[in-house]
Amino acid sequence: MARCSSKDGVRYRQICRDLKQFMSTRLSTRETNSAVKYNWLSDKTNRLLLHARKVLGFIKEEREAILDRGGPDNTLWYLVLVSKLGLILERQGKYEEAEAMHRRALEGSEEALGVEHPDTLTRVSNLGSVLERQGRYEEAETMHRRALEGAEKSVGVQHPDTLTSVSHLGSVLERQGKYKEAKAMQKRALKGRVIELGEEHPYTLISVSKLGSVLSKLGKYEKAEAMHRRALEGSKKVLGVEHLVTVTSMANLASTLWSTGHLKEAEDMEVRVLETRQRVLGHKHPDTLTVINNLALTLKSQSRNKEAISLMETCFQLRERVLGSHHPDTKISLKTLNRWYK
Repeated sequence: MARCSSKDGVRYRQICRDLKQFMSTRLSTRETNSAVKYNWLSDKTNRLLLHARKVLGFIKEEREAILDRGGPDNTLWYLVLVSKLGLILERQGKYEEAEAMHRRALEGSEEALGVEHPDTLTRVSNLGSVLERQGRYEEAETMHRRALEGAEKSVGVQHPDTLTSVSHLGSVLERQGKYKEAKAMQKRALKGRVIELGEEHPYTLISVSKLGSVLSKLGKYEKAEAMHRRALEGSKKVLGVEHLVTVTSMANLASTLWSTGHLKEAEDMEVRVLETRQRVLGHKHPDTLTVINNLALTLKSQSRNKEAISLMETCFQLRERVLGSHHPDTKISLKTLNRWYK
């Protein structure tokens, strides 16, 4: 293991034990108690952030000497730490920092493990996800296609890691308006996850919701609503009403309800999503801003123009500050405001 000062050695060893436990308890293909394990992983990762940053600092200061002395094991644990830190930063909406971590982890994995190793491909996928979050969809698609093709060769077409790549590719295709291909990807991911993970596994429920979103974009609102309600009820049962996966399912259902003119129900759900995301993620998190945008649209559809414009102005200002003026979501908010001002 990498060395650090004696003062921090105990804390470091504890972090390494936590990371080992994290890695050894990844969601299995037929998890019988998915809610407990899924929530444990999320909570444990968040609690590691501050300490992981500190240990990463130790490693960065003397990286060459440490890795030369310690050999391959130190290199691999360094990559694990960097990768997990990237995931935590991404969850917090700190996308530029997360991208830097994911690139560092990917470059190290390619050198230490090879370009076709499953861990390398996971880090390709992680980089693709954070690029998508930044609105860099073509780059993200390239990463996800590389991850998918590699996973199909290395672990097989039905492996959970492959299905994750399928789902991620479907998401970025949807963001680019490639709805038919996105639908095919999400259907494949859902079918595979039902077989490999079961009907009530959190990842299966995420696939249900993602397929619902694509169906809604294609104008198949009844089917989309059915998928979203299925995902929402399943998430409530398995993960609980406050879990972010459940909240996202509710947000997706609200969007479909808005499309079909069920404005009051959509508004009620969006208010609940907003309150939860503000509390859990913060007022400036990109996911919080997404529901602010959607709620403004719902209010405008009810001719509550003053409220809608005020909310959209807030959304635009925060998106410009958090995501930048060139991000697609920022541009959408500005375009909407300009249309409403006329």
